[in-house]
Amino acid sequence: MNDIIPEVTMNIPVLLEPIPTGFRASTGAPLNLAVEAPTEDEALTAIQSLLLTKQNAGAKIVELWIPPTTLMHKLTAADHEMLDQVDAAIKENRWLQRAEELGADAAADIVQSLVDMPRV
Repeated sequence: MNDIIPEVTMNIPVLLEPIPTGFRASTGAPLNLAVEAPTEDEALTAIQSLLLTKQNAGAKIVELWIPPTTLMHKLTAADHEMLDQVDAAIKENRWLQRAEELGADAAADIVQSLVDMPRV
């Protein structure tokens, strides 16, 4: 490896399971490797050997960074209008709940302020 990029080790999950003839070691995607051997150690050594053979042939395991996307980037104008209506309804419900907590006289005042409030 060169001096600029340090060597990095990687842990790869390997399924090790008993079979009638010994053990099977297998990896999931994207490697999809499997070996069978008489002992656990031999199965793990064999799967490691397959991985090193692929690596020596030029194969690389890399991570690809995908920038995050948010729901807001995908919304249409109609979606925004609907969300504004939902937001207004939530605010109205919060006012009504607060009015109930304050009592009947305060509730009447708050309801009247809601009636007078301009709609979105």
